[in-house]
Amino acid sequence: MKALRHYDEVGILRPATVDPQTGYRSYSSAQVGQAETIRRLRRLDLPLDDIATLLATDDPTVVRRVLVEHQKRTAWRSAQLNMILQGLQPLIDGKESVMGTQAEALDTETQRRLGVDLFNKTWTLMEKADRTQDDEDEMIHCAHASAYHWMQVGTQANRARSEWQCSRVHAILGHVDEALRHARRCLELVEGAPEDMKDWGPAGRLRGSGARSHGCGRRRGDPPLRRARSRRDPRGSRTRTTGP
Repeated sequence: MKALRHYDEVGILRPATVDPQTGYRSYSSAQVGQAETIRRLRRLDLPLDDIATLLATDDPTVVRRVLVEHQKRTAWRSAQLNMILQGLQPLIDGKESVMGTQAEALDTETQRRLGVDLFNKTWTLMEKADRTQDDEDEMIHCAHASAYHWMQVGTQANRARSEWQCSRVHAILGHVDEALRHARRCLELVEGAPEDMKDWGPAGRLRGSGARSHGCGRRRGDPPLRRARSRRDPRGSRTRTTGP
């Protein structure tokens, strides 16, 4: 009865007559088919607005459009429910904790390997002729990603070399403020742990001449970076040809 009253209120199935004394609703035999259609569509979870549209039209194009749109919405809800079910099962089976899990931390060797690989990838991009914008974006991200990994597992010397490389990258691209910031940070690390810097030539020049030794202020179009003798990468186990 509540459903019939609601259908009357929204205008999709009005009673043939309503008893003014009792409020009893009466429906004609001609309305039985319409009531059955509404019941069937509601079982398919069609919204009442869509049902009203279907009842008001004889256009098959409109009918198809309304049903296809509802099918798409239902498929989306079904996909969401499947994701929920898949997420629940590991919790039910005890394979995952209800209280949540933490991302697995990288081991030290993996961190070091990533630091080295990203450091060397940065140098490859720095030495590449005719870099594209994507190359330059990658070069920046590789340098900073390498520095991140050395922050996790490296020595002060590793970190200083990473900051030095970040400074060089930004200097090459004409990012003066960023280049100076990393150069100054590199100098702080060098001055804070001079004993760790003995095998790194640029460290001595940094202490002697300050952050300018990083080449800060170099802009695109300036003379290419001068090649120098081979230096060790941040891990100290591989070599790269570095600038001054």
